[in-house]
Amino acid sequence: SYSERPYGMFWCVMSDGALLSLTYLKQHDVWGWGRHSTKGKFLDVVSVPEDGRDVPYFIIRRRIGGVWKQFVEFMEDREFVGIENAFFVDCGLSLDNPVDVTAVACGAVTTLTAAGHGLADGDELRVYGLSLFDDDDGLTKTLDGRYFVTNVAGDDFEIQSSFDEGDTLNDVDTADFVADYYDGGGVIRKCFQDITGLDHLEGRKVVALADGNVIDELVVTTGQVSLDRKYALVHVGLSYVSTVQTLDLLNLQGDDIGKTKAAPLLFIRVRETRGIRIGLTEDDAYETEPRQFEDYGEPPSLKTELLDFPQWTDWDKEGGIFCIQEYPLPMTLLGTTTEQNYGG
Repeated sequence: SYSERPYGMFWCVMSDGALLSLTYLKQHDVWGWGRHSTKGKFLDVVSVPEDGRDVPYFIIRRRIGGVWKQFVEFMEDREFVGIENAFFVDCGLSLDNPVDVTAVACGAVTTLTAAGHGLADGDELRVYGLSLFDDDDGLTKTLDGRYFVTNVAGDDFEIQSSFDEGDTLNDVDTADFVADYYDGGGVIRKCFQDITGLDHLEGRKVVALADGNVIDELVVTTGQVSLDRKYALVHVGLSYVSTVQTLDLLNLQGDDIGKTKAAPLLFIRVRETRGIRIGLTEDDAYETEPRQFEDYGEPPSLKTELLDFPQWTDWDKEGGIFCIQEYPLPMTLLGTTTEQNYGG
């Protein structure tokens, strides 16, 4: 089945249950095959036009609880805004229940209005995209982040914050912003620790991306998993590993094919990527330190930059590398090169 938009890809189900993909861009003379496996077997594929892209739908056979079952699954869009929206699991479902914030009342305590929010005193929630502006339309205050609910009255409720992740809660004081206005666009999501509705994966080991944090070693029991704490936006499903092995990296300054060389430093240019391992072999591949400037409790940010990976390397005539993603996180490689040393 051919999915023209957005990447120009052919999806081919093989008789052994594997899936092959062919990326074909005729105008650029670019083509390349990839092999895809899952915890099960691919049986069929068809592309369905939806909202400006051709979505591949698959029939997949999986063994759940000792019984073979067939699933209809589709390929999620790779384009997303914010790491918490990244969906990179197989046979997965998402906990995602946004409620629009329609009004904000500032003061020594801050009150939000959200119709049908379903919250109760003591609930945790996350607030997204809630911004206040002055008369010159300048941004003055954002309320994004994790809060706690108190004094629920119909569609209105107050929010409190905890600065030390402990039990001490404080009213959110926005008295300095009472003259500013809220123009919509903010949403809230209630936080949960137990994620239900996973009966289709009963007994299987799964992985979760919870508010951008990776949580693995989970097993579905009675249709649910229990996370380490409460989260608002969660994707749960079967894990998979993405592996890219390059051909020999050629020296653009001259032909070094057949020469004995070592690569003490690898350079990888990535786009919106996190959690990858890089190395000259699969066994030696390692991950760099992901955290830099994130706030306490927030997940590491995605990287769009040139990453460097120092290597312990032997002398060899070949110079390919491995790029491996084992987490439910995005990996987009734009270019690779090495620092080469030459021997006799």
